[in-house]
Amino acid sequence: MRKSRLAGVLLLLCLFAQAMTHARTASITFDEGPHLAIGYATLRAGDLRLQPVHIHPPLANCMAAAPLLLQDDLPDPRAISGWEIASLSAITDSVVWQYPHPRRLALASRFPIILMTLLLGTIIYRWANDLFGPRAGLLALLLYAFDPNIIAHGSLVTTDMALALWGTAALFLVARYLRLARRRYWIGAGVMLGLGLASKVSAISLAPVVGLLCLLWPRSLPWRRRLSATAGCLALAALVLWAAYGFEMRPLPGIPFPLPAATHVEIYRSLQEHYQLGHPSFLMGQNSDHGWWYYFPVAFALKTPWPTLILMLVAGWQACKWASVQVGKWGPLMLFPALYAVSALFSSVDIGYRHLLPLLPFLFIFISRIANSEWRMANGEWRMANHVLRFTFYALLLCLPVVTLRLSPNYLAYFNVPDGYRYLVDSNLD
Repeated sequence: MRKSRLAGVLLLLCLFAQAMTHARTASITFDEGPHLAIGYATLRAGDLRLQPVHIHPPLANCMAAAPLLLQDDLPDPRAISGWEIASLSAITDSVVWQYPHPRRLALASRFPIILMTLLLGTIIYRWANDLFGPRAGLLALLLYAFDPNIIAHGSLVTTDMALALWGTAALFLVARYLRLARRRYWIGAGVMLGLGLASKVSAISLAPVVGLLCLLWPRSLPWRRRLSATAGCLALAALVLWAAYGFEMRPLPGIPFPLPAATHVEIYRSLQEHYQLGHPSFLMGQNSDHGWWYYFPVAFALKTPWPTLILMLVAGWQACKWASVQVGKWGPLMLFPALYAVSALFSSVDIGYRHLLPLLPFLFIFISRIANSEWRMANGEWRMANHVLRFTFYALLLCLPVVTLRLSPNYLAYFNVPDGYRYLVDSNLD
């Protein structure tokens, strides 16, 4: 166990080194500008007016922008022309694009995201270790630490890594609750769910998953206790979300009475309008304002490293042979990814692979099951000890770091095919 933990620490250090390299060398991407500006403006002015414009809850952006409060040469957003009308473009121009030291700005704001990425890595290792043992924990962490998409987006200021962190943490604690039925786990899950909701609007898909799992399992508990745990978990998440908006209470147009976290309701209204208007998207030479149902499957196939894709297929084949399917073990691991993946098929905002980041931790943990598998063929006793299978397995594991390190520091541009820009653009490249 001690050797496994040491190896895990070394993998996290490799991830940290790669993420810092990317954070130091990559220019500020187009998407990062508004995230930085809105986080800084919200913290500096203590005002939420820009949130509905950007259609993102405040937490992740504010966490990334917190180091910028130490930069005394950044302008006060309230003094910028356009503040009164909540012009996000004007604030972004003044705070980000016109700032004379962009690399300093980028590195300072990316560092909190890197810390989130490392924390998520520890959760992935711990969950896989709990489910399948130390070797599985290391396999899951290896896939995570050398995934070019994780390295790239885990060192850029967007909200996707925050959702991946809080969502994985919430379901990890739910899994603990299902197994051990202790109060502290549903309390922790409620807090993590609230942090996810306060970071990205798509975290709403976590709420029914957490609620259903806490309500229906563990069956050994009386239904009243399960019901109270479910209600307590969701109520705590709502309280954390409200706290992220400073316990705001105000009415909205068309609603005469005050609402808690009214800005969050405004964000959902803005999101609905955004979906109706559409968002420019590009896929394989085509342009569309309302996307394609197959956008994310194509993006997943093109940008997920090919060694990971092969191991995923092997794990899927193995899953058909796993004898025991326990809801307490597999429910938290599979239910949210399934719901999130289905919702992605119907999304009309197709702007990049980074929207799939919340699925990757569950994929890596799912794959890690094969680390302890005894492989059997239908016609004989083929085991992992077989030299051909063993060599193939370890060759795939070696290929992933080699492929990723050869790409350094241009992790964001990873594709499984040459000339990837012919297939995907937007945040897949910038």
